[in-house]
Amino acid sequence: MDQVVDGESLNGLVRSLRRAVTGTNRDAVYESLRTLIGARLDYRLCYEYAWRFSGNINKLREGEPVRPWTAQREDEWVPVQVLTCWPAKNKYRKIGRDIRFRALAGTPCPMELETFWTKGATSYVSTLLGFSRFEGPYRMQSQSDIVGLRMLVRIDALLSRGQPVFKEVKCPPSLVNWNRELVLKLRFRHGMRCPRGWHHPCHRCAIGYKECPAATHKETFEVGHCTACRSENAIYDPEMASGVCRECTIKKRMSNATVPGFTA
Repeated sequence: MDQVVDGESLNGLVRSLRRAVTGTNRDAVYESLRTLIGARLDYRLCYEYAWRFSGNINKLREGEPVRPWTAQREDEWVPVQVLTCWPAKNKYRKIGRDIRFRALAGTPCPMELETFWTKGATSYVSTLLGFSRFEGPYRMQSQSDIVGLRMLVRIDALLSRGQPVFKEVKCPPSLVNWNRELVLKLRFRHGMRCPRGWHHPCHRCAIGYKECPAATHKETFEVGHCTACRSENAIYDPEMASGVCRECTIKKRMSNATVPGFTA
């Protein structure tokens, strides 16, 4: 760890990966790792490559190299998981959410993808992901309820210039079942109880999904002084890293006419 990769250490990495993942093609593994030559091997880089390989093991076994994403050569359905869902306005000043995803497999793995969905778009997609359509045990209460859920997105090769872009979403029965069994049952207390014994909805909870699988944001909120609103007991979301409290950050995001990343 924390060493510059040369030819000798590269061959060692190839041997180690092939021992860990049986049946992989040596040339494919070597070509996949060759881009590391001259790079300093740290935790972040190891994590990125390990995730990319784990999401594309079949390619390595079939003799196809798995390299970092540079361009989308053909349309591709990719499994993703929702990481964040933050209030925002798009460039047309429509109110909705900036939604960030992790590509779990495929060519873009493990990149983060971003898009903007209005409330109507999120409501439509929710009917595909396992939420109840009307009344029912899995009725969506907030757009943030999609955090943690998985789906397939179709990466569009023609639109993907510099970043993977998608316009289509679907969710096969296997992912609907995953969403309900591992997230929604706990989030909506359908036959399950809150791990902490609380009764408020999960989208109003301060606990992040680093600590609770039902949470709708990553980091647990913190309390402190906000230099913007002057509150001494302001709520901070550490992941937003904006320097001001969560409420002030959201107000600023909602006042902007631009959206980071791309829209779909």
